[in-house]
Amino acid sequence: MKKLPGRLSRYADLANFFWWHARPAINHSDPLSEINTDPEKHKEQAEAFAESLESMGPTYVKFGQLLSTRSDILSGPYVKALERLQDGVEELPYETIEEVFQEELEVSISKVFAEFDKTPIASASLGQTHRAKTREGQEVVVKVQRPGIRKQIVEDLDTLESLAGFVDEHSEVGQRYRFSDMVDQFRQSLLDELNYNLEAKNLLQLAEDIKKFKGLCVPAPHLSFCSERVLTMEHISGQKITDTSGVKLTELDGSFLVDQLLQAFLEQFLVTGFFHADPHPGNLFLTEDDKIAFIDLGMVGRLSGQMCEQLFDLFSGICDNESERVVEVIMHIGLQENHTVDRQRLNSEVAVLVSRSQNVSVKELQFGTVVMRIVDMCTQHGIILPREITMVGKVLLNLDRVGITLAPDFNPSESIRNHLSKIATKRSLDALKPGDLLSALKQMKELVQRSPKRINDILDNLADNKFRIDVDAVDETALIQGFQKIANRITMGVIVASMVIAAALIMNIDSNFQIFGYSGFAMILFSVAAIFGAFVVVGILRNDR
Repeated sequence: MKKLPGRLSRYADLANFFWWHARPAINHSDPLSEINTDPEKHKEQAEAFAESLESMGPTYVKFGQLLSTRSDILSGPYVKALERLQDGVEELPYETIEEVFQEELEVSISKVFAEFDKTPIASASLGQTHRAKTREGQEVVVKVQRPGIRKQIVEDLDTLESLAGFVDEHSEVGQRYRFSDMVDQFRQSLLDELNYNLEAKNLLQLAEDIKKFKGLCVPAPHLSFCSERVLTMEHISGQKITDTSGVKLTELDGSFLVDQLLQAFLEQFLVTGFFHADPHPGNLFLTEDDKIAFIDLGMVGRLSGQMCEQLFDLFSGICDNESERVVEVIMHIGLQENHTVDRQRLNSEVAVLVSRSQNVSVKELQFGTVVMRIVDMCTQHGIILPREITMVGKVLLNLDRVGITLAPDFNPSESIRNHLSKIATKRSLDALKPGDLLSALKQMKELVQRSPKRINDILDNLADNKFRIDVDAVDETALIQGFQKIANRITMGVIVASMVIAAALIMNIDSNFQIFGYSGFAMILFSVAAIFGAFVVVGILRNDR
């Protein structure tokens, strides 16, 4: 069988994947769909779904990582099957790593590092990570991008975008979940993730933002040994949070760490607007001195000041059990589709969800799940929320998983409520900064100085009967002209009608003056009436609006 050329082959592979794996997976996420309820069969289908994604290359591995946090789209077995895509891709040989390093920094590995472990500590879909030691004796981690990965990813993204557009346009599930928006978001974040210089800057910014949190840390980048495809940063000893032993967990103050983590992300969402967009358990380490370390900052998100304000109101409404407030935020920031939203029904559904989230532990109901269910409710009601809300919900889902591991009895709503209060207090104090106060006092001074004279002028005009209020009403000139035009049209119509009637009457009178066998006077009147009528019609078509 002849092999299809390049991109056409990718279209065929993707269409085949969607038909045999993605379509059943999405249907499984719908509780009303008729599916095979056999758990073993369900698990096998989920594993086949993950294996198929993995076989299609790094772009789809990353897309699978995105889908692994979308429990609103996929059911539990599929989410669990996709979680393994966070690790375990094929290792690159050391010679390839050395070649890329040389191309990027124009210097060999042996000249930069005193030691370089040829065995990788991690091999991800975009790059590979090795431990090394600088000439100064500092232990570092070196991440090197896979060669040719950018070209392959751009081609895959174009293919994925085309299929997503087709599914959105021709299926109900596409219209519901809007896969094109998901792919657009995925494209932007993935291309940013391929730029390791950008990741180094992200590490520096996040380190500055979280420096006040004693339970958190970020590795410092070595900018001299960083490029678009090479990232060198401080090595932090520790292990993945999900690999932490039960004994270690009992010794930890898990609630403190989860609270610190949640507070840091609330400040990122609601204050700075810059946040780590992919804090899955594989990207969070528990260090030897019992801190949570962010070890991968390729994916970040940015929120506008207005979006930070809206998120503050949304979180406050959820934590304070105020469903009306939540719906108000949704209606304000969401884009409504072509039908009217049943606001009363939406409010009832949100009220049930929000009330269930009160005073429960993270193992019973996760805050991220609440946010993502609100997103899903909006989709069902024809309200399209900004993609930033979905990104924030995804982050919260990952934080919930960390919370379940470190402190399953932790109450996220109570913690968020406390931190929201602190953020609100800080905002109020910031509004009283000397610069803002000085500006407000200056404006008040101008008001006090100018008010007496303006009041006197108003009273004088009232006393002299000169006080006037200008009101923009209907333009009477244009109105009169319109009436005149109507009168002229009526007059012309009456004249034309009279001429036609007169010509018809004359037609019955015998006359020696004839045209085409009819009375000549009648034919002349008909002709004149036709000409006048034509002028009236042309004038209406050309000049009237």
